[in-house]
This record gives sequence, C-alpha cells and structure tokens, in this order.
Amino acid sequence: MAFIQLGKFSMGWGGGNNRFIKTPSPIGRLFGQNTREEWVTISGHEYEIYKTTPEVNIVFGRFAEMLSNGRWVHKRNDGTKEGKVIEDSPLVTFLERPNPLQTGEEFIKEGCLHFWTFGNNIIYPVFGSSLSTIPSVMNNLPANYMKVVKTGKRWEQDTIEGIIEKYILENYYESDKKEFKPSEIIHRRYIDPENPVVGQSVMEALHMPISNIRGAYGFRNVNITKRGALGFITNSSDDAIGNLPISANDRTKIEKQYSKETHGIHDDQAPVAMVSGDLKWVSTAYEINKMMLFEEVSEDMKKIIDKLNLNDNIFSKEKASTYANLREGLKMAYQDGIIPFAQDYASAISKGLRLPDNEWLELDYSHVAALQDDDVKNSQVAERNARAIKTLVEAGYTKEEATKLIMKDEK
Repeated sequence: MAFIQLGKFSMGWGGGNNRFIKTPSPIGRLFGQNTREEWVTISGHEYEIYKTTPEVNIVFGRFAEMLSNGRWVHKRNDGTKEGKVIEDSPLVTFLERPNPLQTGEEFIKEGCLHFWTFGNNIIYPVFGSSLSTIPSVMNNLPANYMKVVKTGKRWEQDTIEGIIEKYILENYYESDKKEFKPSEIIHRRYIDPENPVVGQSVMEALHMPISNIRGAYGFRNVNITKRGALGFITNSSDDAIGNLPISANDRTKIEKQYSKETHGIHDDQAPVAMVSGDLKWVSTAYEINKMMLFEEVSEDMKKIIDKLNLNDNIFSKEKASTYANLREGLKMAYQDGIIPFAQDYASAISKGLRLPDNEWLELDYSHVAALQDDDVKNSQVAERNARAIKTLVEAGYTKEEATKLIMKDEK
C-alpha cells in the first residue's frame, strides 16, 4: 500500500541533516523530470500529506479555525470554581498579538495545525528579563525541524531538565541551528504510548483512511488525465482460421478519419467518419461510479472527523445538513472536541508563562452563537418558572410548596 507522492520530503524528529530535500515528483514530470518515488509510511511525510490531501487539510483547518474563536480570559482564584476575571489584563492584551507576524487567532491556528500534523506544538515565549511576568514575544517553533535531546534518564527524575537535556532547531531555512533549554519551551504532545517525550502525528492512526483517500483521488486523476486511449477499434471479420487483423491500409484510413485534424464538429472538419469493413469498438474506460470512489472518500473523511471529535454535519457533503443539524453539530463539536482541547491548551500556556499559582488563563467560547441555545432556553425556562411560582404564592401556596410543584412538573 503506497501513497501517491507529490514530492518527497525528509523531515521529522530524528535530527538528520537532510530534513527538507525535495525530489522530483509526478507533477515535476510535467516539466521534464522523470523521477518517481512512493511513500509507504506517514512518518516523515506529515507536512506534504497534510498539504496535499484535501480531507486532512479541511478537517485540521476547521478544528484550528473553531479553536481560534476562543477569547483569552485571565482569572484569579477567589474561592469559587469559576474564579474572578482580571479585567484589562496586560497578559490578555499580549496574547491578542503575541508576535509581529501574527494575531492571537493566527497564533492559535498555527499551533493547532502543528499539533495535529506533527503531534507536537512547541511554543517559545521570550521574556525580557528573569523578572518579567509577560513575554516580549511568543512564537510557535516549526515542530518538524525540532530535535529533542534526552538525558537517557526518566523514572527517577522529578524535573523536566532531568529527562530532556535540550531542544535543537536545525536545518530550518531561516536558522542554521538554535538550542533551547527545556525551561524555555512550552511543549504540547499528542500522546505516543511508546514515547512520552515526543508526540506522534494523529495521522499515524489514520494511515488507512488517508491512504484510501489519496488512492481514490490518484485513480480518478490518472483516469481523467493519463489513461491514454479510450478504447480500440477491432476487426469483426473472420475466416476459417479465426479473427482477421485490420490491414495496414485500412488502419491508416481509420486513424486519419478519427483524428482531430480531419473529423470533428468544426467547420473545416467532417462530422461523420466513413469506413469499410466489419469493425467493432472495445472500450477501455473505467466506470468510476461503479468503483464508488466518492463514497470511499466520504467514509474515510468521517474517520478523520471522528478522530478529532468534531461532527460530520459541519462539513460539506453530497446532501447538505439541515439548519438544525448544523447547529447541533457545531454545538457537539465545541463541547466534545474544541473546548476540551482548549482547556488543555490554556493550561499549558498558563504553566509556561510564569503565572502565580492562584492565576490561570482560559479560552472562553460563551459568545459563540452555536452555544447560545441552551443559555437562551434556560433563561426562558427560569423566567417562566419564576412567574408560575409567583402566581401560586399569590394563590395561597408557600414559596417552598410552589417551587416543589413547579420542579415536579418540569421533571
């Protein structure tokens, strides 16, 4: 089983010297290059697969887009579960523009795509001094060019420095080599049971669906652009021995009459071809609909959607979702996928930005329209119940009796 390759990249977490060497590809052959190679694994080719597989790109991108809808909130422990919001927090102002090239939304999207594509999101906050409480700048480091140097120890270690010696950024086109201390890095990982230090791309678990998607697109592409002859013209005439071949003269006439120069729909072409002989047509075209390639891609895309805890109704498909299903799908995607991810993400940022123990950051989605339905409904129910209780009290019931009656009706 092989992936259709659109350019081979060598990249990953091994720390080799040729992380970004691109070899000629099938697209390159259109421009005179003839080398062809095939992929047999996800590992090392994550970025190219993400970039050239529409379903992967769409689902990962949608997750990142929805995640970036969150608004940063800085809170302090005040004895309640929710905590108290710190108004006009300079940290929130910083997170809305963490570096010169990105807005806060773009920063979140990029980090999210790194996480799903490479299994690692490595964040580098730069503090002006050891006393600074807010970074001067913060960037997502290119996860596919990072090398983790381990100490070789783990089980007895009680600090990250005891497990990781350093991080190294190398072979990146803007930097020859740069090293980072573990304390300088915020590292989020997609859990790899065999490697607790470095994450694994979620695409590893989706190897088969992704391979099927690329195979289906590749087959359709080859069938459309490179299948050659649509069929053959053969001679149906035979003698005592068997089927007769078409003579050289007849073949020349047939080829000329079927050529685009002499026959076609334009004024200087003949619309009808006249041939002699008993001929028949043998088609070599594939019946794409019988292979159910479109259905295959749709089913495989659902596996990617499920893996990221999103919802099929929020993506375009042959039969569009109803408005109600779309709203419900968005709500479920936020509740099951986006918000849990955002909680882990905000927790990691909080720990990495030197916040006091009684403070933390959150990404708030209460403003998202799809999540407003329950709040509106609950508000309407509460208002209705309050009016009913008031009416019963006026009729002679105690407030406690009226409340019990209303709650019983609610159940």
